[in-house]
Amino acid sequence: KSFKMSNSPIKEVIYHSEEDKIIESLILEGLRRSYDDSDFLPIRQSLYNIENVIPMYDDEISASITWCRPQGISDYPVYFNTTNRIAVIQGNLPDEVFIGALMAVCTYPKYDLMENIFSSRPDDFKRHGIFTCRFYVEGDWVEVITDTNIPCLRDDLTNLYTPVYSRSIDIDEMWICLVEKAYAKAVGSYEAIPRVRIQEALMHMTGGSVQQIHINDDSMFKTGNKLWEMLKEHLDSFVMILTSPTPLNLDDSPSAEESNYLSYEDLQNLTEENITHLKQPNQ
Repeated sequence: KSFKMSNSPIKEVIYHSEEDKIIESLILEGLRRSYDDSDFLPIRQSLYNIENVIPMYDDEISASITWCRPQGISDYPVYFNTTNRIAVIQGNLPDEVFIGALMAVCTYPKYDLMENIFSSRPDDFKRHGIFTCRFYVEGDWVEVITDTNIPCLRDDLTNLYTPVYSRSIDIDEMWICLVEKAYAKAVGSYEAIPRVRIQEALMHMTGGSVQQIHINDDSMFKTGNKLWEMLKEHLDSFVMILTSPTPLNLDDSPSAEESNYLSYEDLQNLTEENITHLKQPNQ
């Protein structure tokens, strides 16, 4: 899938941003170093809500986590590798909700929504160690500028570094690691990401309104093809639709078993059978 679409409604980015000012400062220094984000340092406070309280998912590896630039993870790091399929390898962080929303956004067929999230030039993250993501918060798009240090684990046998949290199936492709890092900074830490509900994640990444329907609780879907007709109508209108096998309690944060979000990509009617095509983040 290409991340460049000629009919995208997003205006061309004009590079007169806070990131440009930082890059100008680095250039004046003679490019002797990459950018370091003093507001989101490569330390435990960026990983966890409380520095010395390690969550269970990192209990056995926390002491081994090190921070690494993309050039230390891959010899040829890129934002996007459009020649490969889009798929995620989940790491230790239980971030299924965030990743489910992110995959729905990046595979949206009508517009290139990822172009609106990333507002940096394609090579700046390699040249200067800096990138910017935009998230929709309280009625406006907010820029989150940070550095390219990614939490990783080092393989003692190969001496290779691998991101400890979610990453692309293609080790050269960095956009998933980078978006998740920017989002972690926006919400306070990596540990805070699993507390974000699907409605919030979708709104932050699209700026659109989000509606949730509990199919099992709605009698209108229990007879006939009303659910099918509703899904077909919305997909034909390019509405982004995600589904979860377990109804969510809106008052609670999602648990791991409630967080396996799939996005609808296509509906077909074959030999009087209704067929849906769903996209899983890891496939």
